[in-house]
Amino acid sequence: MKNITLLDGTTWDVAELEAKMLDDDFYYGYLGKAALSSSSAKDLVDSPKTYHNYREYGSESNSPALLKGRMLHHLVLEPERYNDIYEIVNVQSRNSKAFREQRAESSKECVTLKEQNDTERLADALTKNKHVMAHLRGAKTEIPKIGLINDMPFRCKADILVPDYGIFDLKTTTDLRAFRYSAKKYKYNMQSYIYCTLFGLPYDTFKFIVIDKASCDIGIYDLDLSFFESGEELLQRAMQNYIDFFGPNPVEEIHEYVIKETLYS
Repeated sequence: MKNITLLDGTTWDVAELEAKMLDDDFYYGYLGKAALSSSSAKDLVDSPKTYHNYREYGSESNSPALLKGRMLHHLVLEPERYNDIYEIVNVQSRNSKAFREQRAESSKECVTLKEQNDTERLADALTKNKHVMAHLRGAKTEIPKIGLINDMPFRCKADILVPDYGIFDLKTTTDLRAFRYSAKKYKYNMQSYIYCTLFGLPYDTFKFIVIDKASCDIGIYDLDLSFFESGEELLQRAMQNYIDFFGPNPVEEIHEYVIKETLYS
């Protein structure tokens, strides 16, 4: 596919677009609204109104959990960029006067010394694990991809792409033993389906590398076909909700969206 038409009606050369996707501001900014993704698909399944609110008003992208996740990704997968993106402020709390002043002056993402230490602890555990590092050999990191799924534009970035081998996605968790339940809750099945479809890879080449934020225990999870296929089913629901509420002929205004249930004792 040489060209792709996005949700805003613009048509792009795919190679040019994927080159621009290397820039995080473009990827999360413009493309955050002009193409769908695993996170927006999750919103479309869970709450179409959440997706609407993001499109209209934007969203908070610097929550502590999201920030630490980005820091870990950069520190493990793109360490050469880390110091260009983050500035460490020698304080323990973001509420301190010194942190607020430095953040107002800096052109970088300011993080506290505690946030830095927490992230380094996780990164150290990952990079010292032989099973994790074996998957990183010959790998490319943060590889963007865009394409059509059922004629709708989807974007993604593979954390770790090993050519002719597979995709590895890096996750953190508060309870590694419960990750199989978290994977369903956060709809990682849909993410794996989107990534494999866009990169043209079979489901059994996708794995999650997960680290427990407390213990630093590490899990590597592959996919059963049933997990992958359930992701396809969820994605069909997400795309139908997009058509129903945001397509050219919506069946209902998003402001009229309501959840109706019956409560039982």
